[in-house]
Amino acid sequence: MARPHEAILSFTYRSERRARLVGDVLAPEIGEIDDDRSAATVDRDG
Repeated sequence: MARPHEAILSFTYRSERRARLVGDVLAPEIGEIDDDRSAATVDRDG
């Protein structure tokens, strides 16, 4: 299903450890979005 609107947020962290920590903290919250019209993902590169 194509979404008519999309927002991409990108952040750079000083270390891989910090980026991993932020991703790990956000991941459980993504599943808590209770709306059929909304979706969210967390991806980490590095």
